[in-house]
Amino acid sequence: MVREWKLSSIDRFSLNLPINGAWIYRESPDYGKMKESLAKLQEAYPQLGGRYDVRSNSLKWDDLESDPLPFSTVSCREYSADGLAGNPEIWKLVAPYDAKAFRKGKIGPFSAVLAELNDGSVLFIQCAHGIMDAHTFYRLIDEWASLYRGDQKEIPFAEQFPLSVPEVLSREETLLQNRKKGWVKVGTRQKLRALWNIVRARKTYRTTCHVEVSPEELKQLRKESGAGLNAVLTALATKTLAQHIGREGCYRMNFMANLRGMIDGVGAAYFGNMSMPVSSGREYDLSADSAVLAEQIETALFDELTSEKLWENIRLMHSNDSHRLPFFPFDPSDITSSAPKVFHINNLLSFKACDLDWGTGKPVYAFPSTLTEMIDFWRPVSKGPVLIVYGGAASGIMKKQDK
Repeated sequence: MVREWKLSSIDRFSLNLPINGAWIYRESPDYGKMKESLAKLQEAYPQLGGRYDVRSNSLKWDDLESDPLPFSTVSCREYSADGLAGNPEIWKLVAPYDAKAFRKGKIGPFSAVLAELNDGSVLFIQCAHGIMDAHTFYRLIDEWASLYRGDQKEIPFAEQFPLSVPEVLSREETLLQNRKKGWVKVGTRQKLRALWNIVRARKTYRTTCHVEVSPEELKQLRKESGAGLNAVLTALATKTLAQHIGREGCYRMNFMANLRGMIDGVGAAYFGNMSMPVSSGREYDLSADSAVLAEQIETALFDELTSEKLWENIRLMHSNDSHRLPFFPFDPSDITSSAPKVFHINNLLSFKACDLDWGTGKPVYAFPSTLTEMIDFWRPVSKGPVLIVYGGAASGIMKKQDK
């Protein structure tokens, strides 16, 4: 019987992108056992074996003819765990996920490779971002490892509970709310500008630049500001980037918010994309002291992350999609600019990817997704320092000024 998993209007914004991760282990998990536990994971999430159908905007699969999820091994014994730790060249060991082939229905949304090293292994997992955000991605991998370890024998079948569609605003009201909230009309001009920025900085755009922050520094700044870890890291990250741009003027900020548990009907088990950019609603003077800046960011975020305001954003996004209006919470071309006016921040620390254990020990190093986002927060080693990861154009800005 043919089944389908419908994609939401939020999912469609990520159809052109992959989401991935890589983990280096000193002691390799057993490939055969991993394959068996992956089959159990597929029983709970059969949509992972589906193919995208553009006409119905859904993943489709046949219960009686589903193929095993693609999982293979490759020999890379000329490499060592220590030699690859922290080295972005690691992604050259496997073929990149082809999001274009996924959109055409030629491949499924999941792929994994276990690369054998001379003293361990690297686990590569690559997926279609169009059917999952980081929350879903890392939860799936944690559940796979849990099945492997025998902590749980099975995972409940994932039923689709579609996002409750809010009443669509009229076209006139939608346009009014776009203006009121400052959403940007993404037309040909923005698309060409983003493409030109990428072409102009081709060598640096797909690279990252890391700034390491020690636990001691974070603890002290949290104490001085009274703010949480995300606000403190945001203050450090944006001040540093502004200094490298060459001006410390006022900037706006966007944050990726996980909406699970924040709005009615969207619980922790929601499968798909349920993260969206949220503006903190003000400009920040980045010449301010780091502790003062962190406190300001914390206060503004608490005000924006209310269920009422988040639901307003979802309703506006859905209304724009229904009326085919090309408005978005921010200008995507700004992310690719060498002189951005808005900083985009994604906090990945809550996913604890550095603790992914197959029963053979925690990873020597965990790599974040290769998405060229402006600023990510990441911990590659359990209980280790936090990395501020600058991607894309931001990475180019950091490296250029450091020469």
